[in-house]
Amino acid sequence: MRNWNQIVRQELAGLSIDKSETAQVFEELAGHLEENYRRLLREGLGEEEAARRALAQVGSWQELKRSIEFARNKEATMNKRVTQFWFPAFLTLALSMVLLEVVQFFGPNPWVTPMPGGRLRVAPVAVVYVSWLVFLPFIGALGAYLSKRAGGGTRAAPYCLP
Repeated sequence: MRNWNQIVRQELAGLSIDKSETAQVFEELAGHLEENYRRLLREGLGEEEAARRALAQVGSWQELKRSIEFARNKEATMNKRVTQFWFPAFLTLALSMVLLEVVQFFGPNPWVTPMPGGRLRVAPVAVVYVSWLVFLPFIGALGAYLSKRAGGGTRAAPYCLP
């Protein structure tokens, strides 16, 4: 005898809906699989074949998981990549550019590096807005906070691990 609740819980682990609804969804789906399994047994199939066909009716568990999340969540959800990466990235870029404009308009004069030879000729080698550079880590921290709050994590590269 198959434990359909356990199978459903394993396959749909990490379902991002309300906890109160999760148990209900698991019970409904397990009940549906159990009904299909019993129907297939009544049709004369063996236990293993009936279980295989009942599970095959689900199709892709990931597709089912996305469909359940979309149907149960009240508002449309954004893709995780959007909330964890693109939104914080564009926000930090926009904030840094706005801050640069504010510093250029209101802030102190930039540090200008002259050409080699001691004199400022046609164009400087570097124009550095130190006050803007001081605030960039705080804007980056805001982007990291937003990404972390959306469920993003640090990127683990295998070659960085000891």
